[in-house]
Amino acid sequence: MRRQKVFSIPDQITKLIVVVLLSPVLLLAIRTWGLETDNWEHLRNYLLGEAVITTLWLAFLSVFGAGVVGVLGAWLVSCYDFPFRRTFEWLLMLPIAIPPYIAAYVYAGTLSYTGSLQATARSFGLFIPQHWLDIMSLPGASFIFIITLYPYVYIIVKSFLKQHSGQFVENARVMGYGSFGILMKIVLPLIRIPLVGALILVLMETISDYGVVKYYGLQTISTLIFNAWFGLRDLGLAGRLSLGLLMGIMIILSIEEWIRGRRGYSLGSGKSGVITLIKLHSTGRILALGFLMTVILIAFVIPVSQMLFWAVLAWENVDIIGISKVFKSTVMMSILAAMIILILSILIGHRTRFLGNRVSGIINRLTQVGYSIPGAVIAVGTLILFVSLDGLLYPFYQSLNSDTKKLILTSGLGMLLFAYVVRYLAIGYNSVQAGFTKIGDRFREASTVLGYSTGETLIKIEIPMLQRSLIAGFILVFIDVLKELPLTLLLRPFNYDSLATMVYVYAGDERIHEASIPSLAIVGISLIAVILLEIFNQQKKEKRK
Repeated sequence: MRRQKVFSIPDQITKLIVVVLLSPVLLLAIRTWGLETDNWEHLRNYLLGEAVITTLWLAFLSVFGAGVVGVLGAWLVSCYDFPFRRTFEWLLMLPIAIPPYIAAYVYAGTLSYTGSLQATARSFGLFIPQHWLDIMSLPGASFIFIITLYPYVYIIVKSFLKQHSGQFVENARVMGYGSFGILMKIVLPLIRIPLVGALILVLMETISDYGVVKYYGLQTISTLIFNAWFGLRDLGLAGRLSLGLLMGIMIILSIEEWIRGRRGYSLGSGKSGVITLIKLHSTGRILALGFLMTVILIAFVIPVSQMLFWAVLAWENVDIIGISKVFKSTVMMSILAAMIILILSILIGHRTRFLGNRVSGIINRLTQVGYSIPGAVIAVGTLILFVSLDGLLYPFYQSLNSDTKKLILTSGLGMLLFAYVVRYLAIGYNSVQAGFTKIGDRFREASTVLGYSTGETLIKIEIPMLQRSLIAGFILVFIDVLKELPLTLLLRPFNYDSLATMVYVYAGDERIHEASIPSLAIVGISLIAVILLEIFNQQKKEKRK
């Protein structure tokens, strides 16, 4: 028998990683709690109330609309048989590749007086009052969030229905329930927990958005944070607003968790079976196909077609070499962030398996904090952290070079990369943790008997077995970092642009046609990643069968 080797990952490293990743939030709370600034009174008296009301209405309309579209789409493709059902099952996921800020400027341009819709209507002698098509409003912004964020609900609910609802739906059919009765009395209560989780994701994305609300001229908490930072140069005010927004988010999440805990249920240990598809005829088939085709047309076909048309018109007026450089740097940054997140996720997930249930549960919750906080809040906390670090290290900088600048860390890409890791650690960690759960402890225990240390077991046995979970986590993190706008806008160095910030600058300058080219690059890369992820998931399901 081999001697036990000493190589292992200390628990202190895991705890240190978690503390470091939480430090922006902690510093934000410490530095801004009770802080009074010169601009606070004016903002509180004249702007804050309107921003809070607008944010709440925007969140409510977006969450409700995305929930309706996502649940109906998942319900139709999971429970009924109709022409092209499997095709629609794929197509309904595609709008997740279009960031909301891109859909916002595309629809604004399409519905404007000189846009494609109005120009086509006038060519046929039809004159549509422009105020009928005014999308740059609160309902219009909600519409944008609904068509771009409903896939979060659709994907999660569809997966749950296919895996856990067969027995319940079949029993309801035997008892004589109709389609509407099954949906309202069986399916909605059954999917309550995954649906709430999906709607929380939609809520987070809506509240943290800056591109859509800025372009549409809406005053929200997010725009107040950006204006305090960029317009007033008041980091204290931005921090105070961020802290207030963070507290509101934490209250919402706490209420959701409390309700879920009090009304939890168990699906049992047995298999729930597969839902028997009901073939739709005549009116039912027409309604289902009409609804799904309308969703795909509005959420994906129209925006992509319009961007392709604009890209052809603007091709000669755009610096393609410059865009290709930004494309390369954006992809490399997204890959680097995804790799760092997966490495940290492996380290944290590996060590939490050896801790008590209570400690590991606390660490698991802390890893989710970054994703539950708007990007603008993380940006403010990260800036405070790096400015503080530069202040502490400035004497060291001077010892190396007396003419050195003070904000070395703050002016580099490292700060932006750190913020990406804090923001999206939860996505990678959840994928890795799911992989560890499937592996279990038997391989580690057998390896220990053979004399291998836990570190050797991780590298030689468990990581190869985590391959599928790592690939899925990498793709998900890559997509989110690629599309990220608020963090990049606030923390990017002066000499760095991403595809997202390039789109934002072009659209802000009303160069809509030019903005379509980097937008198509984002959509194209995200689309490829989404398709690869779905193919990968289908292969896993077939192998499991």
